[in-house]
Amino acid sequence: MTFACIHGTSADVADALPQIAAAFSPTFEQTAPDTIVFRIDGLQRLHGSPRQIADAIAQRAGDSVNVAIAQTADAAI
Repeated sequence: MTFACIHGTSADVADALPQIAAAFSPTFEQTAPDTIVFRIDGLQRLHGSPRQIADAIAQRAGDSVNVAIAQTADAAI
């Protein structure tokens, strides 16, 4: 399994994190008010490598989000 974590760096973005995550995965977990983690398995067909998936997430989220990709949810967070 591979996971993505998105962390909002501003209060405005934190409110939008669930919508950003939902654009990439039907299920996600909000681990803190400004942090969401979700599985990205299967997105390779649409976006390519994990780096390309991270780039797609970052592009959708804008400059106020940090994106991490890892093999476990804890590592991504």
